[in-house]
Amino acid sequence: MKLFKENKSLGILLIVSIIYVGITFLFINPLRMKNNDLEKQKSEILTLHQQRNTINTISKKEKQVEDIILLIEKNIGSMVDITSITKQSQQTENSNQTILEVRFSSNLNDIFNLNQRLKELNLENSIETIKVQRIQTESNKKSKVNCTITFKVV
Repeated sequence: MKLFKENKSLGILLIVSIIYVGITFLFINPLRMKNNDLEKQKSEILTLHQQRNTINTISKKEKQVEDIILLIEKNIGSMVDITSITKQSQQTENSNQTILEVRFSSNLNDIFNLNQRLKELNLENSIETIKVQRIQTESNKKSKVNCTITFKVV
């Protein structure tokens, strides 16, 4: 009888273990697999979303640079004769920088008024260099100069 009681408790333990393993294989493993699949899909969606945001950010910066070029052309173009506007892009570790170079000719007095226009456009802080060269003419009555202003847009 004692042997039967020990075997009975071992049998119950064996039956409980089999039920546990069966439940694990039938219910818990499929739930884990679904959870893993959902995690993979979530990471793929997040990766795609980040890539779209990166593309949108780059296009917004390009639009911002184009807007600055149009602002410069519109507001300063009435004061001076713009010869050319050059755009160069540089990529650093932290960010993309765009350098705008505006070449124009004007009277010397208009160059001093130009600073006020740049303040109105909030571009006076992004000026990197200003080069002024005097044009050699026969009559220096108007004091014409060539000027190059370089802006750094981050």
